[in-house]
Amino acid sequence: MTKFNIDASLHRLTGSGRQRYVEWIRQYARVDTAFPRCMTYLIRYGQVGDVIEFALKSNGLTIGTIRLKATGKVDATWNHTEAERLINEKILGESVHASVRERKGRQANYH
Repeated sequence: MTKFNIDASLHRLTGSGRQRYVEWIRQYARVDTAFPRCMTYLIRYGQVGDVIEFALKSNGLTIGTIRLKATGKVDATWNHTEAERLINEKILGESVHASVRERKGRQANYH
């Protein structure tokens, strides 16, 4: 049976005010799987202001977020220190890690 290491939770704005609620939580074994699936979900079904947070199941540490903006852009923010540790534990694949390493210290914009 697969061990799920990553929780991805969709936070959505309520109808009134700026409060957020958790719409759903999904579990993934690797960030390589979680990121593209959540990105696809945001592009297809997301609403302006939606935020998907990626956290480790073991300690609840947030390793990254992706946010859908009103301009149609998706912003991704990653905890780079945690990404370095995850690559060593084989939870984060080299493809995602290479892009994280390139943007170290900056925000990434995806169109």
